[in-house]
Amino acid sequence: ATDTFYAANTAGTYTLQVYLGSCSDTSNEASLKVNPLPASDFTRTGATGAICQGSSLELTALAIPPGWQYQWLFNGAEIPGADKRKYFANTGGYYSVRIRDANNCRKVSDEQLIINTPMGIPDLSPKDVVFCEGTTIKLYANAGPYAVAFTWAKDGLGLPDIGASILAAATGAYEVTATDIYGCKATSKKVSITAEPLPLKPVITQTGSILSVSGIYAAYQWYRNGKMISGATKSTLTLAFDGNYHVVVSGSSGCDNTSDTIVLKNLAVEEIRPAMSIKLYPNPAQSMVFIEAPIPVTLLLRDQQGRRVAEISRAQQVDMSGYADGLYLFTFYDEQGQVLGTQNIIKRTE
Repeated sequence: ATDTFYAANTAGTYTLQVYLGSCSDTSNEASLKVNPLPASDFTRTGATGAICQGSSLELTALAIPPGWQYQWLFNGAEIPGADKRKYFANTGGYYSVRIRDANNCRKVSDEQLIINTPMGIPDLSPKDVVFCEGTTIKLYANAGPYAVAFTWAKDGLGLPDIGASILAAATGAYEVTATDIYGCKATSKKVSITAEPLPLKPVITQTGSILSVSGIYAAYQWYRNGKMISGATKSTLTLAFDGNYHVVVSGSSGCDNTSDTIVLKNLAVEEIRPAMSIKLYPNPAQSMVFIEAPIPVTLLLRDQQGRRVAEISRAQQVDMSGYADGLYLFTFYDEQGQVLGTQNIIKRTE
């Protein structure tokens, strides 16, 4: 070291010797002490280091003596005002802490990656469903691929179900809490499920050649030998043939109930018709469904909850563009009310 300046970085005793021609002189000794850097590290709550939606993650630096100082950094930049031992992170990124000791020595900890949980709030579907008593509706959690556990509740009380979907059979307000792979939990909004009561069971009374049902219902449909009688949609039915008769009635909500079967004999000679071949296309359908039959047919259309959607005489096509996506049952009858066949059609808009 032959300059007037020397950057010393090792502890020890230093002197400076100065030469002027053949003369020289040596300075007094100067002692140099090198202070060690302070330790700098921090921990985070939870084993996964994820920030749950709507909350923050607690970061805790090493305890230091009085007079020492903290400074938290996010992606390498100082966080204004973050100079306490604890810091609550609410944004994903790289975090570190710098500790300054009483000797003004500073050290920055290793960075730790903190992530925002990728799971959103579960979205229950379908919403605000009304269905007929005695049937069920399937509810889906729709929590995304990161959800690994589910707990369900109805009217605030826990249910035993733990899957991503359940079959709901009772009226109530349903919700689901999903837990993701990082242990974060999120609860859906409540959806209302209403099981409409069935109309009172109809009772058939026979007066001579007339069958009748007491009580007032929104709709009636008579059947003979299990087959719908075309046009028999009133509270009374005039008999023409022997057979087993029953009636299906609908309430104002569209839910049905069925009477007991009444057996009648010695009325007339039963007619027999051969089975018919009916074509129904396309399947799945987005809007129009076409019907090809060798004779005029009556169509009774029901949804997957069993509710009557439409009844069409001399049916040749059905416009389903206004119906919800799902499975529909097409039942065909001839003009005497005999069943010609049933087929399922899936309504799908995409």
